[in-house]
Amino acid sequence: MILEAKTKHLNKIVLLHRQVLGNTSSSKFGFEFVRNLYKTLIDSDQNSKTWIIYSNNKVLGFVSVSSKIKKTTRNAKSMTSLDLYLHALITLIKDPMELFNFIDRIIFDHHIMNKYGDYPSILTIGVSPKLQGKGYGRKMINLITRYFKEQGFNSYFVDTASSNINARKFYRSCGFKEIYESNRNVLLKINI
Repeated sequence: MILEAKTKHLNKIVLLHRQVLGNTSSSKFGFEFVRNLYKTLIDSDQNSKTWIIYSNNKVLGFVSVSSKIKKTTRNAKSMTSLDLYLHALITLIKDPMELFNFIDRIIFDHHIMNKYGDYPSILTIGVSPKLQGKGYGRKMINLITRYFKEQGFNSYFVDTASSNINARKFYRSCGFKEIYESNRNVLLKINI
């Protein structure tokens, strides 16, 4: 069943996030960094929403969205402690390739936020490997589409690494169109 995430689900969401999105910078920054991100999205940010696929006391999927990406990003940054930032910095210093990926990501985010403003977007989405290919990701996309329609939006966005061919294929199969690619990232948009 898909339900709205609560604080009590945090650790299970983080474990699954790090399993299915382990190649992202946030995952590489560590458990506490990702936990802080979801805690902010669930407890402190009025512009975001997180849902989970929940069965037998297990989180089997998750999706987080923001109706105002700039405000959510600003809020998440303000809720991150200096210790977590320092840990992230050390991670970047130890891995030069990750540092380049992180800089590419900052440039990409800066460009699309300047171009599209405070747009609605999927922040994170992931499904347990056991459930992938069984329609759960599409169910979450349908839920998000209904949510953004109810919020009065006529489109929303998602982005992923250019190299993530499976994610790109999945989003296109759900009706997203690739509208911008730069710095090893791609932005997709769907009209609803």
